[in-house]
Amino acid sequence: LEEKGTPKKPKVECGVSVKADAYIPKSYIKDQAQRMEMYRKIARIRDEEDFSDMIDELCDRFGEPPRAAMNLCRIALVRGLGITAGMKKIEERERELLLTSPAPDLTAVRKLAEKHPGMIRMTLGQMPAITVKKQKGMQVADFLSDLLTEYIQLTAENV
Repeated sequence: LEEKGTPKKPKVECGVSVKADAYIPKSYIKDQAQRMEMYRKIARIRDEEDFSDMIDELCDRFGEPPRAAMNLCRIALVRGLGITAGMKKIEERERELLLTSPAPDLTAVRKLAEKHPGMIRMTLGQMPAITVKKQKGMQVADFLSDLLTEYIQLTAENV
């Protein structure tokens, strides 16, 4: 691309830190080369379709994935959706979830806060953040993927 005069797009990253065992157990995929291949494929998950395809592939090739492998795929989905949503970092804390973004869509955040009363607030500053109050029994990765999907849809409506 650069040779044609088109500047290279900067690589966007989103760090995700949640409290869950997330790995591929050796007892599930014994061969190290196959396990590394699956880690690479899982890291490329960007949306629900990728996630579903990855689960199907794991089931077809190795049988039903154990909880730790499912968690890894869910966290990869959260990361992929976070990149699409423009998040820099998604972090699980003791009582809350923190989603930081250099340029959040404030209208989308307001609509999310209206849909989830008392759960979501926006903090502006050097690095703006969306703070979500954790609920008892919350499945964090599933909640985050749903919330990010909603946020992405709302930002598309605001364009």
